[in-house]
Amino acid sequence: MGTQFKTSINEDKCIQCRLCFIECPSKTGSNNDIRSNRNSEKCDGCLHCYSICPESAIEIEGYSEDVNQCNIGVAYNDLLNFLKLRRSIRKYKPDLVPDSILNQLTESAKYIPSGGNAQELSITIIKNTELRSRLESEIIQYYDRIVKLLKNPLIRFLMKFSGDPKVKATAKDKNFFEKIKDIYDRLKNGGRDIFYDAPVIMIFHTSRLLPTAYEDSLLAAYHVMLSAHSHKLGTCFVSLSQQAIAASKKIKKLIHVPPEDFIYAVIILGFPAVKYRRNPPRIEKNINLIK
Repeated sequence: MGTQFKTSINEDKCIQCRLCFIECPSKTGSNNDIRSNRNSEKCDGCLHCYSICPESAIEIEGYSEDVNQCNIGVAYNDLLNFLKLRRSIRKYKPDLVPDSILNQLTESAKYIPSGGNAQELSITIIKNTELRSRLESEIIQYYDRIVKLLKNPLIRFLMKFSGDPKVKATAKDKNFFEKIKDIYDRLKNGGRDIFYDAPVIMIFHTSRLLPTAYEDSLLAAYHVMLSAHSHKLGTCFVSLSQQAIAASKKIKKLIHVPPEDFIYAVIILGFPAVKYRRNPPRIEKNINLIK
């Protein structure tokens, strides 16, 4: 895959400990030496070599960061309480979210565990109210076509044999058509806003069909959601719009997303118009520990 970061080894600092080679997932070096293939196509750009070097001998061109920050930790109870307090918000204040905060949110998306270290995720941010209204109108038109299509019992039957697990799971729900029609009717009649009047829409997409693009996008979206939570912002996934944008080149063109891009997640965010005061109970997960 190769790395977009150019590295070099400071020979004056290197103590020949070989930790860089031992830690290298690709084992890109030969003869137990990482030098031979560093920066080559065999290197996947994970930069574990840079992170693990005890002497800071591996340097990245144009980049420097305090190594001591790796020792920063978060107490479990503090982290758990933070996670508990995050909720999906569907009522927002009209207050605008400053660009400086949006920059911090998107920065957090860089630090996800990316499959194969692809790091090829793109994020489209929509703040323009006129564009938001046009986008919502196009999504309603999309679901108008879907509802008409699903009125055909044969189509609903064939969906059960789809290769897409999401389509198959939807088709197995006996009430799925009624649910979609109900949502569509409320959207069409103004009884529901797709984006809940949130001032910001974020769309996560990739230019290639990567093996873990879906997982990467969800992780990036959740990083943004947690970072937004730290700024007292509310967020919510909007899967209804994700499906429409993913399927429509017309909608992609409207929001300046390349037609070949794959859309994996859409979230909304803004300052909550409601305040939650306590945590409700959650269903215990089935944990199967195999020793």
